[in-house]
Amino acid sequence: KVTQLLPDRKFAFIKPADGGASIFVKLRNLPKDCQTNDVMVEYSLEASFDAKKNCDSVEAVMVQKIKL
Repeated sequence: KVTQLLPDRKFAFIKPADGGASIFVKLRNLPKDCQTNDVMVEYSLEASFDAKKNCDSVEAVMVQKIKL
C-alpha cells in the first residue's frame, strides 16, 4: 500500500504486503488514482541508485491500483 505520500514531495513509498522494506516510488510512476495514502497497489521493480545512501537500490514502476 502507498505510504508516506506528502504534498510537498515528488515521491512516496510502497509498503509491501509481505512486510518487507518499503519501496521508493516517484510520483511520475504513480497514477493519479493511486496518489493517496493507504491505496493498495501492484507494481514492478526496476534497478536504481540511492544517492542518499550511495548504493544500488530498486524503485517501483508500472504501478497500478489493485481492483478488488
